[in-house]
Amino acid sequence: MPYDAATYKGLLVQGRLHEALDYLAQFPEQESLSRRTRRRFTAPRPLIPGHDPLLTELGRAFQTYYSEVFWHELALDGCDARLLQTLAECSCTVKKQATENNR
Repeated sequence: MPYDAATYKGLLVQGRLHEALDYLAQFPEQESLSRRTRRRFTAPRPLIPGHDPLLTELGRAFQTYYSEVFWHELALDGCDARLLQTLAECSCTVKKQATENNR
């Protein structure tokens, strides 16, 4: 059976990350893709390059959520709560900065 990119991408879209990597493992020529995919979920780079700490934090929050839900397969309730808490903290930071800027 030859490698089929649609099968691999289908598994990713369905959130079946470990199955996608298991699928890639069958094809030695896809070793590089397998390494890059694994690295994306185990050592992610910032989504938003730059120096805006708020955008960096928001990107990190969503990366963490995605990793917890799809890579670590943690319970959604806890993941949702942590994401919402982080977003609430970011919101407070924005409000605080806006208040300070209006002084």
